Amino acid sequence: MYADNERHVLRSAALLDAFSVPLATQVRALTHDSAALRLIERPFVQEDPTGLWPFHLRQVVRSTLRNADDHSDDR
Repeated sequence: MYADNERHVLRSAALLDAFSVPLATQVRALTHDSAALRLIERPFVQEDPTGLWPFHLRQVVRSTLRNADDHSDDR
């Protein structure tokens, strides 16, 4: 369950240029922010604490997720 929520938050965040934990949680319509909090600890998430939306995914990760076949296996 945790991995599924984190994967869904990751896919949602890939659609955004930048995000915050509350935004990533809300975009995925989750009632708790634990999946987004785990996601921002990953090495492919970069932080800019001065930005309105402080987190963003590395461009290569965003591109890969955005261009992935929707029916492909996540594993």
